[in-house]
Amino acid sequence: MEFNVRRWLWTWAGRCFGYRRGSSLYRHDGIEVGRFVDREVYGIDGVYLGEMKESEDGERLITSNYKTSRSTAPFVPMVDRAQQRPADRTGYPLYCGYHDFPPPEMVKAARFPMDSAKRRSPRADTIH
Repeated sequence: MEFNVRRWLWTWAGRCFGYRRGSSLYRHDGIEVGRFVDREVYGIDGVYLGEMKESEDGERLITSNYKTSRSTAPFVPMVDRAQQRPADRTGYPLYCGYHDFPPPEMVKAARFPMDSAKRRSPRADTIH
């Protein structure tokens, strides 16, 4: 996945969560709240948040009840520029064994003081 490409993502219920850039998941306010490991996304504390699953209109975020005990290494979140959030979309019925991805305001934004968060370089959007 191209690092500089911003791909907006919606939850299974149709709420615009934020965007993916590289292996990072950002809320629309520019705070990194997750990192992808293949199709699964883990929070800053390393706890499984959910995964990307195909839907009729592209990939959406959803959480598997069977994977909630998974974890990976925690990380220090990055900070990007805030973006205007696209409109929500129509939701889909949940599959058995899944629940909707947590809303952006419920996902931990920072376990660390914000001054310890890494800032993306302003040149990161520049293609050389």
